[in-house]
Amino acid sequence: MAVSFGYFAPRLEFEQFPSKDGDNIQVDVSFPAGTPFKEKKEVFVKVQDKLVQLPHFQSFYTFGNIIWATFTQPIDREDNMTIFEIEEQYDQKLDEVRAEISEDIVITPQASSYGPPLDQFDIVVNFLGTDKEALTKAVDDLELFLQNKEGIEEIQNGPRQLLVPAIEVNLNQDKLAKKGVNSLAAASTINAIFAPQNIGSMIIRENGLSDEVIINFSTESTDSVDDLKNLLVPSNTGGLVKLSEVADIDQVENPVSTRRLKNKRVATVSLALTEGTDRAAFDKEIKDYLSEEKLLSLGLPKDGVSYGGEFSAFETDFSNLQIVFVLAILAVYLILVWQFYSYMQPALIMVAIPLALIGVFPGLLLVGSTLNMISGLGVIALIGIVVNDAIVLIATYNRYKEEHPEDNTLERLVRAGHTRFKPIFSTSITTIGGILPLTILDPFWTGLGTSIIAGLVFSTIGTLIAMPMLYSIIVSAYKKIARRKSSNNPSSGQIESVN
Repeated sequence: MAVSFGYFAPRLEFEQFPSKDGDNIQVDVSFPAGTPFKEKKEVFVKVQDKLVQLPHFQSFYTFGNIIWATFTQPIDREDNMTIFEIEEQYDQKLDEVRAEISEDIVITPQASSYGPPLDQFDIVVNFLGTDKEALTKAVDDLELFLQNKEGIEEIQNGPRQLLVPAIEVNLNQDKLAKKGVNSLAAASTINAIFAPQNIGSMIIRENGLSDEVIINFSTESTDSVDDLKNLLVPSNTGGLVKLSEVADIDQVENPVSTRRLKNKRVATVSLALTEGTDRAAFDKEIKDYLSEEKLLSLGLPKDGVSYGGEFSAFETDFSNLQIVFVLAILAVYLILVWQFYSYMQPALIMVAIPLALIGVFPGLLLVGSTLNMISGLGVIALIGIVVNDAIVLIATYNRYKEEHPEDNTLERLVRAGHTRFKPIFSTSITTIGGILPLTILDPFWTGLGTSIIAGLVFSTIGTLIAMPMLYSIIVSAYKKIARRKSSNNPSSGQIESVN
């Protein structure tokens, strides 16, 4: 057990889902806020042109800013090329596209093997609050804290990503009254510059059908602050007044949208870490930095931060898996207590679980699998499977205790082991045979199948060899204690009445 937990377990890699060869590549194209549709279309065409040139390509579809590409199944690729090698080749082709477009446009291909798609960023920090300035201050403060840290591939400042250039026009009521300009007339004039205006209809077709006449100002006119300042606004007296005389006009940056979570504004800092970086240590360092005192100093509430990203999902899933593991053990133990009317025998039966775990870690290492959600589910399934053999053995021992009261504990254990060897061995073999095809043929379930098979092999051996020895040792030790008590108290009971 010490070898398995101390030598094999630390050598296993942790991941959320198995990184096995698949048939999909997901391409995320991130644009700065306010990017024109025409520019987005041009980028997508270039990205898609490189995509269709890849080996084993079959089809793709686009949804939002994400492209999903499908390739031939791994088993049908004669050159044994993996989806990860295809992704690497595609990433090199995309360097040509990146050189032609803006640096603010980020193209990220990601090979999708099995399981749900992973988050684009390893760690995501969400600041929650109602004060916009406090949120911006918190994001900038964390970005400054992370700026010189090693192991960071990319930092994305959420509020800054959402900013777009804008022109802010604030009508001055005093100036409007002084110049005799109606605020509604001024607002309508400004709106006419930026929105298409329907000025009527014309009949130019031979069939007599009319067409609407719509006026649009050129982009050069709407983007010029000076032109906007010189815009003429009608006054109540019939004259014309420059807009700059009745309004304050400034060129600013405003967010294109506002994100909310739990009815509060959200400002996000997203981190992509380099390969090999300790994500757990990085996550802990950020959480230690963003203490309650730090949040209060930034003008945010004590609970004004939440965490997301791939590592957070991984951590949450494994925490839930550990809770389920403990609950499963308790449930099995309570059922066994009810069945055997004993506390000691169910505890002994539960020894089959650590015996099974001895085989899980070297088994996963042997087949090149990792400790992930799927192999974790196999470990949980083991709890209900491996105790079956021990239940059969102990139940047979209890029956022989009644049928052969003249035998001692060791003789009953040998008799029970001899009688139940074939049923226990056959049960394990049939279970392994049933799970083996799934383990071999589907890489997604390899970890689950390996956990069950390797754990079952070791628990079967432990049930037939280690468990009788342990039971005999426990009974012998209890008898010695009972004899010592009986020497002082002749009325004390025997071991057979309590086990």
